[in-house]
Amino acid sequence: IAREFQFGGPSYAVSAEESGGGFHNYGATGVTVFSLPPGAPGLRYTFCRIANQLVQVDPNGTETIRGGAAGKYLQLAANGDNVTLEWASTQWEIMASRGTPAFEA
Repeated sequence: IAREFQFGGPSYAVSAEESGGGFHNYGATGVTVFSLPPGAPGLRYTFCRIANQLVQVDPNGTETIRGGAAGKYLQLAANGDNVTLEWASTQWEIMASRGTPAFEA
């Protein structure tokens, strides 16, 4: 079932029940932070930067998004950038992306 993209506000805790959904920052006036739920099989989310503000996707606790370090966020830095993440056993995998995501140092 396809789900519509939704704006999460300046800080939004993504839930497991929203798996398969998409999130964007349309209308944002500052950095938008999406906090992922604890990783579990079958979880998949898409994030898109629309407004001229940064989008950060923060893994739960010390979990990892492939390419980044434990507990560090992924950042979409340019308008139109997007990323689809899926939990894969021990970390979040980037399944698709447009643009080059950056990672918190």
